[in-house]
Amino acid sequence: MKLLPLTRNPRPVEPMGSGVANGIEMAGAVLVLFFIGFGLDHWLGTTPWITLACTAVGIVGTFAKAWYGYGSEMDRHAAARRASATTSVARVDEHS
Repeated sequence: MKLLPLTRNPRPVEPMGSGVANGIEMAGAVLVLFFIGFGLDHWLGTTPWITLACTAVGIVGTFAKAWYGYGSEMDRHAAARRASATTSVARVDEHS
């Protein structure tokens, strides 16, 4: 019996991998800042103020990064789409 050759998937799983990576990065940043604040609070005896401040900075920062990252990604997609549309219009004009 002969085995069939393995076919490569022409579409990478980038969108899912990117989303998972972004989620881990967001949670990780908030947790790191939380623990930094917790450690500083414990050391300085200011419980819970530095913990709350660091956690808030982490949450706001990760959402700001996601907001601006999403905007730049959409701008990149729009530019690629415009480039694709002008290329396809040029091809149609060439065949006319």
